[in-house]
Amino acid sequence: MYWNSSKRLIIYFLYFFPVSLMAQYDSLRVELNKQNFSAKDTISITARFQNNGYEIGKGTLFLKILDQNGRFWNMRWPILNGVCEADLVIPDSFPGSSLTLYFGATRQFFNIYGFVKKPAKLKNLQAFLLTEGKEWLQENIALNESMEFEYKDRLFQNEATILFKLPKGNNDDLDIGIVTLLDSPLVVSAFQDMEIVVGNYKKTGSDMSRISFQAIDSFINAREKMLAPVIVTAKKLTKAQQFNEKYTSGMFKSIDERTYDLLEDKSALSNNTIMDYIKGRVAGLRVLVDPTGVGTITWRNGPVYFYLDEMRVDFQTVSMIPISEVAIIKAFPPPFYGNPFGEGGAIAIYTKRGEFYGDQNRHSFRIHGYTPQLSILKSKSE
Repeated sequence: MYWNSSKRLIIYFLYFFPVSLMAQYDSLRVELNKQNFSAKDTISITARFQNNGYEIGKGTLFLKILDQNGRFWNMRWPILNGVCEADLVIPDSFPGSSLTLYFGATRQFFNIYGFVKKPAKLKNLQAFLLTEGKEWLQENIALNESMEFEYKDRLFQNEATILFKLPKGNNDDLDIGIVTLLDSPLVVSAFQDMEIVVGNYKKTGSDMSRISFQAIDSFINAREKMLAPVIVTAKKLTKAQQFNEKYTSGMFKSIDERTYDLLEDKSALSNNTIMDYIKGRVAGLRVLVDPTGVGTITWRNGPVYFYLDEMRVDFQTVSMIPISEVAIIKAFPPPFYGNPFGEGGAIAIYTKRGEFYGDQNRHSFRIHGYTPQLSILKSKSE
């Protein structure tokens, strides 16, 4: 199952992804374990990225899947030493489908491209990246004369939180705009497409995968706008309640929680740190910070665990988050069963996102990284 040089494939990649002329001899060879799949089957993908027969050391394999009804899925995996292997599990609920898989390979890892809207005339920024793997990366990034930057070569799965800070001064003056690899033009140097069938599906001449990709893209854009998430309630919810409904999950939705609304509480900005804000509001919480910045936090004589966007972090990480970036804080008295061994209490901090950010300057973002090597092909498109 190798690349066929169909006209529609060329039109698709010229439209969506500019082709690098400097890498015109790059080649991508993708193999699947089979072409016809059933529920609970696994689509095993093996991709080889080469230039003149030699493996290309690093890169990204991008996959766009379209079905006959215009549903779509976007995925990406890192290419290491010229090879990428990934598995997509088909769930029981996946309907019978004809799927067209479009693969594109780039010569770079996941990058974040951004620009500083204000203040003007900066030379560098501090960047803090917190991944779901609990990795915390801090570094300085340089800005060019146009106040643009590139945050390069990040290997992490699913989502991460990235925060930007001014080298000095009031961070509330900082306003950042960013795009990620899925949203920005890809420099694709090799590509391939193939078709598979899931379940007992019989193709017809009306399959959407057969019409022009500009038409498909227009349809997808219109559909995304129509299906944009809207909170419908019988009574008006506060912004904090709306945020809680949309962005909290699992054990972080508890009947015993205490939620603090920083979206509406303007007095919160008078606190220097998140800990300054909560230590006077959570009864029984004791916060002791020594001159070196090392903190000891207890609640009812037990430990306290911290979570940032539902990822466990340490006290030092929490102390670095600008309070202006926080939407809500949730306090869970002991015992909180989401903690290791279910001991102690928990403080969950959620950063602003989406429509809850308002009109103020932005300097924190939730970003998408790589698709896990073993993933489930969701029944709903994304």
